[in-house]
Amino acid sequence: VSKKVGNSVVRQKNERLLRESCRLNDEKFHSGWDMVVVARVGAKGKDYSDIESAFLHLAKLHKILKDEAVTDSVN
Repeated sequence: VSKKVGNSVVRQKNERLLRESCRLNDEKFHSGWDMVVVARVGAKGKDYSDIESAFLHLAKLHKILKDEAVTDSVN
């Protein structure tokens, strides 16, 4: 998380939210892949549901979700 996002407390909170979102949705992603996630200034002040929603949206957009995870989220 860049220093542009905020002070160390804000950056650490965003980092924890991103890690938790990755951890809880790990089974939806292809195994063996490494991901690099960069938080932008817009992430400042967002809650967990906003971060998770954006994270899954980007994963779907870049086609890094497993096929069954994509069909489950559509239904």
